[in-house]
Amino acid sequence: MNYQDNMRQWTWQYCTEFAWFQVPNAEHPMRSSLINATYWVPYCEAIFGPIGEPKVDYYIAKYGGLNITGDNIVFANAIEDPWQWAGMRHLQDPTNTQKNMLALLIDCNNCGHCVDLSTPSPADTPGLTAARAKILNQLTVWLNSSGKPEEPQLFLQIRD
Repeated sequence: MNYQDNMRQWTWQYCTEFAWFQVPNAEHPMRSSLINATYWVPYCEAIFGPIGEPKVDYYIAKYGGLNITGDNIVFANAIEDPWQWAGMRHLQDPTNTQKNMLALLIDCNNCGHCVDLSTPSPADTPGLTAARAKILNQLTVWLNSSGKPEEPQLFLQIRD
């Protein structure tokens, strides 16, 4: 499976729900100034047809925005990820409505979008290693019927 196989679904989501459109920074642009706020809706409509403006307020009301409720949800954001501001950087109500959730902000050099999902390496920073361990421990607790963490075998290293 190609890592970009999900791009159409992701594009639909930011075109219709999030509207977290990436525009160039005025002081230090890293992308073309043509990719500005007026670029995105026509871009989305060229892909999906007439969908209009993203319905951000509708989806915030539907899912709760930063006051989302649910169980067994991990939110992992990285300090150098521009999407961190559209995600859950910390829980709003960790003792009541969000008690079965985990929110992490991974703070390390070169920690960008989805860094926690890449293959672990001995070169990983201590912050990234600690974040992965915390996520793994929390998932283990949730998946273990006894509620006590066990040492899972999620990674297998094969040597010659």
